[in-house]
Amino acid sequence: VLFPDPWWKSRHAHRRLLDPMFLRVLARRLRPKGAIYVKSDVFEYLYQVRAAAQVSEALRPLPADRWPDERTWSLSTRERKCMQGAIPFGRGYYTRLPKFEPSLPLTPESPEAFAVPDTVDPTSVIKGAPPVDQSSGGRRR
Repeated sequence: VLFPDPWWKSRHAHRRLLDPMFLRVLARRLRPKGAIYVKSDVFEYLYQVRAAAQVSEALRPLPADRWPDERTWSLSTRERKCMQGAIPFGRGYYTRLPKFEPSLPLTPESPEAFAVPDTVDPTSVIKGAPPVDQSSGGRRR
């Protein structure tokens, strides 16, 4: 998931892609020993994704010895822009927990059962304004 929109405004927080329920869907679709890679130039969003992965009870951070070698990967447009504009970005690598059952549950899952605790409220985690792209003359992205 490359540079997902963090939906800066609190009233738009429900539109963020990587919430616990969606992470459970992704975990069900992973092949055995598969991984989910997330990149973002909004570090607060990466922290929120990590909290959502923990709450989802489906994913865990990938051990360092299984991190991918990105040197042969093609750069995304945003990644290239970040590198050219000296905008820092981070990564998150996740794999499915061994105890997570990938088959669909018999009864629908409730989003309330996988709510992110108040200590990591997604509406308050992402603060500030979007990063400024130095290569665009200071315009916000």
